[in-house]
Amino acid sequence: MDLYIKDKVGFRMPAHDKEKRCVTCKEIYHLHMFRENKTCNVCVRKDKRKKYRSAHPKEIGARAILKIALKSGHLIKQPCEKCGAISNVDGHHPDYEKPLDIIWLCRAHHMQEHSRLKLLSDGNA
Repeated sequence: MDLYIKDKVGFRMPAHDKEKRCVTCKEIYHLHMFRENKTCNVCVRKDKRKKYRSAHPKEIGARAILKIALKSGHLIKQPCEKCGAISNVDGHHPDYEKPLDIIWLCRAHHMQEHSRLKLLSDGNA
């Protein structure tokens, strides 16, 4: 008899541990896949993603256009405009209405820029 089994996500768990059925997808998962609610973490993430996509269509569209432009070769990733780093560079959209008008920033400077913008928007509110 197996002492360990794998759940549907691939986590190893003791065979004697309890399982629970998700009320949304009806799949059976180990208890660690649930928080306080009756919906599994997989369904919670799907729901959050769906809500974000419906609340931010311009951002999603701009990212999709940028991705297509990069894949097709119309745009080429550039070094970070602040430090010159060439690895982990993201395209930052100052204006989502202009999806190909981007600023190339490394991950650290991109997060810094979003923090700065959040502080500015919180200060104006």
